[in-house]
Amino acid sequence: MTTGSATIASLAVGTGVAVALTWLIDAGVRRRISRAARTQIGLEREVTPRELPRGSTPMVAAVISTALIAVALVGPVGILLGALPPVIWRVVTSRRRRARRTALDAALGGVLQLLIDQLRVGRDLTGAMQAIVDRADAPLDELLENVLAAVRLGAPIHEVLEEMASAESSRHLDVIASAIGLHAHHGGSLTEILTTVAESIDAEDNLRREVETLTADARLSAQVLLGLPVAALALLSLLSPGYATPLFSTSAGQTMCIIAGILGSAGWWWLRTLSRVGDAL
Repeated sequence: MTTGSATIASLAVGTGVAVALTWLIDAGVRRRISRAARTQIGLEREVTPRELPRGSTPMVAAVISTALIAVALVGPVGILLGALPPVIWRVVTSRRRRARRTALDAALGGVLQLLIDQLRVGRDLTGAMQAIVDRADAPLDELLENVLAAVRLGAPIHEVLEEMASAESSRHLDVIASAIGLHAHHGGSLTEILTTVAESIDAEDNLRREVETLTADARLSAQVLLGLPVAALALLSLLSPGYATPLFSTSAGQTMCIIAGILGSAGWWWLRTLSRVGDAL
């Protein structure tokens, strides 16, 4: 493959990967929100612009630049490296969102019980929320302060909560916001409704922890299986310099590297899908 052909191929593959990943991320966000609404509260709503991923244009530029540099350094096999920027970005942002959502869910149970206690002594919803905002842990305290600020400006509290739940992609918040919204439209005892919601959330959290325990071995095995080929290649290259050179210097070796990268990515995605606790609940 000539340098010109490799450059064109890297541009095409890099751009295609970036566009495909952007579309998949958008579709994943929409699917998770729609599924959570159907399974827990029976509602369906459109995704707000705040929920859509940002930075697609810089990501395309990063993909193309990485692919071009990699092709210049290691040849056509470097086309695969063009997929590294979106993959790394996706992994980092997913871990951050997951850590934030975990902290939010951990703080939500206790705060919801405090809110119920405040409602039982006769406070209205806004007053109860003001009474507990200082006792909430991060990041829930910041979210509650934002809700109260919006309510003071005249926004309906249930609409503010629904927007917050959508922005955070939290199923627990989604259920609480929907319960408060149903109460605002149809009446009833908010204390009893939230008590039922709190029991449901507690049961789901217990089930999630149990599933995480049962799938811990599978997740560890997946990590070992995915890292073993790379570790073995690195060890062989260290013990016997030049042993792996044909993989990068010959057409057959480069073809095998491309196929291995595709199969490894597919296997990683499949194992990750099987071991993800969030999608199972």
